[in-house]
Amino acid sequence: RIFESSTLSSALRMAGALRINGRLREDSVQEALDAQIRNKDNDYDLPIIPGQVIPTPAGHPEGTLRQNGTRYIFHAATVQVFNAKTRREKVVPIQDADSFRETVNNCLDTVRKVNRQRGVISPAGSKAYLLEQEQADSYQPIKSIAFPIFGTGHGGLKIGPKIIRPMVRGFQEYIDEYHNTDYFSITDIYLSAYLPSDVEIVLNILNNQLKDGGHN
Repeated sequence: RIFESSTLSSALRMAGALRINGRLREDSVQEALDAQIRNKDNDYDLPIIPGQVIPTPAGHPEGTLRQNGTRYIFHAATVQVFNAKTRREKVVPIQDADSFRETVNNCLDTVRKVNRQRGVISPAGSKAYLLEQEQADSYQPIKSIAFPIFGTGHGGLKIGPKIIRPMVRGFQEYIDEYHNTDYFSITDIYLSAYLPSDVEIVLNILNNQLKDGGHN
């Protein structure tokens, strides 16, 4: 879906691609994701189910994401797309609190997995894998992670407490359980909101919830 200008996934895909004079030369993020799914050693459920998280490098070394210091993309499945007989798509996002918290948990578990593997996450034998092995000795644990507001893009959900509160609760619970354990290195968690009105909603919920929960 690389030509969709309105979705976060397509924007990240383009930002991770190799483009020369504005023309797409290597669809790096999608190619890495396809390779992860095809890799039998990963044992991903097929079709990919909501809540699953698949890590890939953040695209080509010369792409915008990597140039800005982003190292990984965690592809979190937060919608299911169904094709009806009329060929009109039906997009169903995750919607209940447990699903939001579980997806947060899976993302943060993926941080620990990448740290444990010292950044060697690509399929064996690939160019990315060989480069990751060469860099493993100098690997630095992941310190920050940015989350979109799940289900509010292609899923069509409205940004509000029903999504943000369980996501933040997922952060709090995970930090409480794992902050002193091996491979958990996160110091900063960001929530990404696009419109100024959305930012205000997110900040109000964060301020109230983190104050009550005793977290920074």
